Amino acid sequence: MELKFASAEVLSFFLSHPASITRKTDKDITEHIAIGATDQGVALIGTSDVCSFERIISNDMVDVIKTGTITINAKRLSDIARTYGKKPIHIILDDDGKTIKIKSGRSRLVVRETGNADKYPQPSSNMDVKDKLIVNIKQFQRGLKMCTHTMPSDHINKKLNGIHVAIKDNIFSFVSTDGHKLGVFKMPVNASNINSNELSFTLPVSAVKTLQSLTVESEDALIEISDNAMALTASSLRYQTLLIDGEYPDINKTIPTDIKGMVIVNKTELMSLIARSAIAVDSASKGTKAIPRLDITANLESNSLNTEVGQASDPLASDEIPIIHQQLNQTINTAMNYKNLLSCLQTISSEDVSLVFGKMVQKCQDSERLNLLVSPVGNNANESHFSMLMPMR
Repeated sequence: MELKFASAEVLSFFLSHPASITRKTDKDITEHIAIGATDQGVALIGTSDVCSFERIISNDMVDVIKTGTITINAKRLSDIARTYGKKPIHIILDDDGKTIKIKSGRSRLVVRETGNADKYPQPSSNMDVKDKLIVNIKQFQRGLKMCTHTMPSDHINKKLNGIHVAIKDNIFSFVSTDGHKLGVFKMPVNASNINSNELSFTLPVSAVKTLQSLTVESEDALIEISDNAMALTASSLRYQTLLIDGEYPDINKTIPTDIKGMVIVNKTELMSLIARSAIAVDSASKGTKAIPRLDITANLESNSLNTEVGQASDPLASDEIPIIHQQLNQTINTAMNYKNLLSCLQTISSEDVSLVFGKMVQKCQDSERLNLLVSPVGNNANESHFSMLMPMR
């Protein structure tokens, strides 16, 4: 095998995704990527137990002088390519089939951390595809981003450790919950690109993080779904991941239908209020574990949102901000984890936010505790985005 790149930056770019999922174990092969060179170009493949990356470098970006295959330590090759910057780089597999020689100008390096490509774990490329659709990659990434703040990574219920993605009635929905907070984002989708009218799958945390960080050359991506895997293909890149097995919980059963009131407040003012409350709690904790409990009252009489932290008889801080608009029949109260509330507010881009207080149902009996639904005000009418917080005692 012999390859020539006009710039080492090209090699570095295409290496970045396959190399990102290699990992150190007691087997050297897990630190390797596979390289396959044909007359049509070069394939770079990186695999792990749950996912794979494939990158195709077309022959207009690499000069394939001699075809062949090899595996090589991904970090080593990436580090070497990075040092050459925009300089040309020449990669040669020695006649012994084990030694890689790398040249650039008068520079010479030898890499012996290689392996037989025939023994390299193969990506699950033979998916039994059940559904497929074309998506705008930035919109898909945005949907994932909107629910990352409510996504758990180590929940005892393994089905929750990721983001659930579904399409139904021409609506693309993203959902995640850790049992304390829930995130939902919905947007329209072109159903003509879909095999069936309804599909759903749950991406694991590792896949969510990888997909959010993808940088690709094209705007659109093809998503293919099988019973246990998903593949995303965009331009020269193909990413595959195993999906979380099992049915995702029905979130509609957790959303309150008995609405007690709604207020609209300025987002910046509310975030500043939370920051002051957090400072007061941290200051008083003196090294002990602080309880981030924020008592919230939507006061009908004063048309203000009032908050307290600490004991009711001796609060560490009390604060208030004006209510811009309200639908209240009476003054209502609940209590929230202010860290969770802040994480929800940070996903919202609008200047104002809506806070809806709803009565929850637990174990088929009404509870006096109120959930809080947080959503943007005045955003895209075709989209729906809200977070729901469970109350604290």
